[in-house]
Amino acid sequence: MADPMMSLKEQKEAFVTGHEGTTPEEVLLVCLAAPIGIVYYQHLLLTDRHSLPTKLAVEAFMLWFPMVLCQTKYLYPWGIALLVLQCSVVAIVRFGMLSGPDQTGTAIPPNSKKLGFLTAYRSSILYLTFIAILAVDFNVFPRRYAKTEVQGYGLMDVGAASFCISAGLVSRVAKKGYQAAINRKQILHTLPLIVIGLIRIWTNKELEYQEHVTEYGVHWNFFFTMGVLAIVPPLIPIGRGTWILPVVMLSLYQIGLTQGLQEYIETAPRTCNPSESSWCVEFVAANREGILGGIGYLSLYFIGEYVGRCFLWKGRSLWTVAAGLGVAFVGSAQFLPVSRRSTNAPFCLWVSAHNVFLLSMFQLFLLDRKLPIVFETVNRHGMPMFLIANLLTGLVNLTIPTLEISDEVALWIVFDYICLVGAAAILLDLVIGPKKSGKEKET
Repeated sequence: MADPMMSLKEQKEAFVTGHEGTTPEEVLLVCLAAPIGIVYYQHLLLTDRHSLPTKLAVEAFMLWFPMVLCQTKYLYPWGIALLVLQCSVVAIVRFGMLSGPDQTGTAIPPNSKKLGFLTAYRSSILYLTFIAILAVDFNVFPRRYAKTEVQGYGLMDVGAASFCISAGLVSRVAKKGYQAAINRKQILHTLPLIVIGLIRIWTNKELEYQEHVTEYGVHWNFFFTMGVLAIVPPLIPIGRGTWILPVVMLSLYQIGLTQGLQEYIETAPRTCNPSESSWCVEFVAANREGILGGIGYLSLYFIGEYVGRCFLWKGRSLWTVAAGLGVAFVGSAQFLPVSRRSTNAPFCLWVSAHNVFLLSMFQLFLLDRKLPIVFETVNRHGMPMFLIANLLTGLVNLTIPTLEISDEVALWIVFDYICLVGAAAILLDLVIGPKKSGKEKET
């Protein structure tokens, strides 16, 4: 029960803070709704025989609805039952007891350099994140899935980290083995991220929008972190695309955390004595999670580059690297708690193993066929769609009393929202065109 003496902003901030998370197995279970849904869709839908509106409606209920359902209190038993049903149907079709999809007109050309399973993985990360950033504001979203306050495993903890790994997988180093020197174009590409980040700070303050300070800090946000990922990697001349760089970086950072940085991140005050410190020290103190956590996010980006260069783009199986990362995570977690707040070594190993395992699932089970329209389009316009999803999330929060909405109504609000986000991706694709923004960004 919310304290009646608290403002609405304070109630919403209290609603998303102070949580301890769940288990890594449950986080993975929720995310499996994405690969299971796509494989189910590919086995059942005759994509070339339906009109566009029909395709979109079918895709919405086959793909988005299971993802929404599994991120709510309805995971047990309804979400589990739906996933089991989808897996059972796929197994029956795959073993020939029913007719599979028509083989004409939907296969990806054999000489295509496009990795369909990579597109599916990147799109899934986007949609799972889009759902979570709104659903977390409703009671229907289990509190154990929210971002953890100090340590633990939260579904929302893997969001930003997954973006970093995904960006590394498609970097120039991962795909071509070399990095061009930083140039004016790269700097200009970073400016929109900085501008959007500044606008978000201003709007949060002006609109009295709820803020989770221990997520990134007082002034920092996800857009600034992505700006760092665009600028810093080209400045590192050696080690890119190898396992050595992320291991060394993460090891040195972890040593620093154990020597006092972890305690500083968790307990230090947000402000300093103005007479004893500069504005720079004050800024770092206020935003220590975002600034110091950036080291962990950079490490995840370089892990993505290593996996991309040595496995993904060479056509090698990803199961061995997923298993290796899993073993490393389990080993590190025996000695140190997982901390999203500091992006420490166990956290980075966990989200790396989680993401590479998901990517392995897509690689193993996806058919060599065209992907759903809603996945193709959101992959082509990832950052604009992330911005649109954030704007729609803010609009819902400013117009609907999310804390008072029943679970049943909240479920359909989130589903309607993700349908609107997907429709916006298709509309953006029609306006801009796939040729102008269809390439994965190389950094």
